[in-house]
Amino acid sequence: MHSRGGNASPFSTYRGRVAITIVVLFTILSSLALLVRFISKRKEKEKISAVDGSIVLAQLFVYGLAATCMVLVVRVHKETTEEASPALKVIPLIRYH
Repeated sequence: MHSRGGNASPFSTYRGRVAITIVVLFTILSSLALLVRFISKRKEKEKISAVDGSIVLAQLFVYGLAATCMVLVVRVHKETTEEASPALKVIPLIRYH
């Protein structure tokens, strides 16, 4: 169901809420896993290796992917809302005339 209001957000639809929640949840979980890895390395007094550097680089890509997904969710919501609004206005006119 599309919202007709001008201030509709991606959170106004179920799919938008689910998509954004999943993106945020997995980004937070991967960040926490990275943090726990570095805390355990420090606690065990292990040196940071090239593998850790590649993991940090991969985490940066995760942040980029999360930002891209958020932008796409907002853009798709905006496009579907703009496309649906004229149709929602025309359908009642067709029905009653």
